[in-house]
Amino acid sequence: MKGSGASERFGMSPAFRRALVLSLALKLFLAVLFADIIPRYDEIEFLRFGTHIAGSGASPALWRAPGYQWFIAAGLLAGGGKTVLIRLLQVLLSVASSFIAYRMGRRLWNEAAGLAAGSFLAFYPSHVAFSHLLWSETVYGFLILLAMERLLSADTDNSLPAAVSAGLVMGAAALTRSTAVLLMMMSFFWLLMPHFNWRRLKLGAVFLGGGLVLIRPWSLWAGSVAGRPVLIDTYAGFK
Repeated sequence: MKGSGASERFGMSPAFRRALVLSLALKLFLAVLFADIIPRYDEIEFLRFGTHIAGSGASPALWRAPGYQWFIAAGLLAGGGKTVLIRLLQVLLSVASSFIAYRMGRRLWNEAAGLAAGSFLAFYPSHVAFSHLLWSETVYGFLILLAMERLLSADTDNSLPAAVSAGLVMGAAALTRSTAVLLMMMSFFWLLMPHFNWRRLKLGAVFLGGGLVLIRPWSLWAGSVAGRPVLIDTYAGFK
């Protein structure tokens, strides 16, 4: 009963708590088991960039979005040059993503929908596998889900704080993968509908402003280094 009460205080049903704990255990097991797995494909590049930033204070490579490069570098610095801390942090973000999906499903529909959404994401094979690999998908997915949850709050509650927090998180997502810029623009227009008025325009402007607060400084710096306009990365035209 005591555990059930704690779950309810966190807005989580006992059934979903059990699913989340099982998902956490599985992902932690995989993160520890594959802590020294040999990097492959994009992992090699991200690890090289992160090591360069952590070791010499270098700037992120411009042809990749900087967010995950910084994430890798911070994890290496805090973890004594090992990747295990990065993997463990991603496990926590992966589990948090499932919780956000649960909360969104419950808010939009009901407990059953939230349980289905959160549990599906918690054990979806790709989501489980990427949680301990050095790819940007886990961090990006968490940021996008959190931004969407904040957007829902901004929409249903007409909340300016929720709108600005959604913009900030979406901006962080865009700095992790530049595809989020398009999603940011679509979200801006979504906030203006279905009944366009001054309040909705304020919500949209605050949301967009929150994102630009994070993106603009990086964009200006990257453009000055590249010698041409750069929004997030120079790889955007190829992906």
